Amino acid sequence: MVATQRFLVVRVAGQEFALPASRIRAMTQALGLVLTPLEGRGPLRYFVRIDGTTVSVIVPNAALGLPERPITCRTCLLLIDERAEAILVDSVSRFEELSPACIRSPSRVRLGHKWRTVLDPDHLRPIAA
Repeated sequence: MVATQRFLVVRVAGQEFALPASRIRAMTQALGLVLTPLEGRGPLRYFVRIDGTTVSVIVPNAALGLPERPITCRTCLLLIDERAEAILVDSVSRFEELSPACIRSPSRVRLGHKWRTVLDPDHLRPIAA
């Protein structure tokens, strides 16, 4: 039996990206949350209080060379592992179970007929720090 890997497919500035599903501990809608802006910190743009915990919010758009979009009813925060960090994405599309043939480790996966970039939370964090 071939081991598959599960990815969460998200959209950032109209483009599809994938995140390893094993790294996502929770998702929540961003609209209605109080995102407090941080000045001059690159992709680390906000913090928010969720369930009594202060969570740093990473906006990956600038690091990806993409424009930011306003927060809408589809915008989501993806809480990462057990850290007090989240990634803000324009929308969450679906989960995909991918065979090893569809994974070019560690940064590309094939979704349908197209190769997509994998957003690795560990690589976003040093950029944000």
